[in-house]
Amino acid sequence: MMTTSSRKVVFSFLAVPWFFSVTAHSLAVTDLSSSPGRGTQAIGTNDRRQNPTFLSNTLLVKLTPHARANLEVTAGVVNPAATGLPSLDLVCREHAVKSFRSVVAAGAPRTPGAAINSWFKLTLAEPERRLTLVEQSNHDALNVVYSGAEPLGRLMARLEEDSNVDSVVLDRVVQAMFVPNDPYYSTRYPTSAYGSISQWAPQFIGAEQAWNESLGDPSIVIAIVDTGIDANQPDLAG
Repeated sequence: MMTTSSRKVVFSFLAVPWFFSVTAHSLAVTDLSSSPGRGTQAIGTNDRRQNPTFLSNTLLVKLTPHARANLEVTAGVVNPAATGLPSLDLVCREHAVKSFRSVVAAGAPRTPGAAINSWFKLTLAEPERRLTLVEQSNHDALNVVYSGAEPLGRLMARLEEDSNVDSVVLDRVVQAMFVPNDPYYSTRYPTSAYGSISQWAPQFIGAEQAWNESLGDPSIVIAIVDTGIDANQPDLAG
């Protein structure tokens, strides 16, 4: 005899493999159109306390209007050895900056007064690694050093002291989640007992994060033994 509690057990059996395959990711948002000040900001999708991931050899730097006006830039690219700003030339030389370029792609339409034109990406002559930011102090440059990116931390601290620099932020790693194109995933569908309702279970069990890790294995056979299944559900047709 099938009882309410037994149906809950079956539901848990189906949900657990997806749920426990979830790996929480902290997504970061850097608002390049504004001036966030010296430092960084992270926004977590699942756990706001989770420390963000960043690239170990790059920084995003916003120059002051005066510096931007005197910068020697061609098609978005700046020669680190001849930036047009003597203090930045010294910084790039002391810290072995190999690349200095605009965050706006070359050839992209530009609005002259847009704040994003003041942002540049500086890359060190170091191998790229993905590291987790460890917070051990209230000083961002020190936290970068503690996180295993000492050259990047030293560059960050030096840039924060330069009068040509308005803001310095880490190059955060952002990961998008997989969302299915199933028309029944985001639209209402009819059921025999409850009328038209929207799906909620996949989001509730963290399926989107799980799908981002794996879309499953066709060799796995799933059997549903439950008289409570809605036989009119279109996904179960046939």
